[in-house]
Amino acid sequence: MYVVVIPPDGRLRTSTGLETGSAKDEYYYYSNNSSRQIPATGWGAGGMIWGGNVSVDKDPVTNREVDYLGFFVGTEAQYQAAFQRSDRD
Repeated sequence: MYVVVIPPDGRLRTSTGLETGSAKDEYYYYSNNSSRQIPATGWGAGGMIWGGNVSVDKDPVTNREVDYLGFFVGTEAQYQAAFQRSDRD
């Protein structure tokens, strides 16, 4: 299990490599010494984890090839609004 603090810009950079194999990821919100699971569901079921993806790119600082794991945390409507907005930009 990893516990990380996401900075205000929403991007976290670690030196931890991506794990391989099959797994079911779980996400939690921690605040004031308590935790609550963040649901990851299909469309229309109240989830808060969207658009998961893995990609490989060059690190802008070291110019080395690195793996990236990305996902969106928010309501389905927030995800759709952000995705539509990024398509227009």
